[in-house]
Amino acid sequence: MRNSLGPIDLLLTDLVMPRMNGKQLAREFTRIYPKAATIYMSGYTEKEWGKVGTPERTAVILSKPFIDCVLLGKVREVLAARNIVGGGL
Repeated sequence: MRNSLGPIDLLLTDLVMPRMNGKQLAREFTRIYPKAATIYMSGYTEKEWGKVGTPERTAVILSKPFIDCVLLGKVREVLAARNIVGGGL
């Protein structure tokens, strides 16, 4: 992760994954990039999130399936809330 060409402003991760769930990934990622935002996505319902633990109450979660303009809008919203320029988004 540290070989990037610049700062990483956003992590987009699935909430439920094998080996390491999205919450664990976000925790590790934000240790390296503390200013980065996280957007979780999931095809599971809130009841099913119990397998990995419900994300923090303020977490941004996209329910799958979603269309590209919904994803793009959420990315813009999250970056704008953190005063990060959208890089042409």
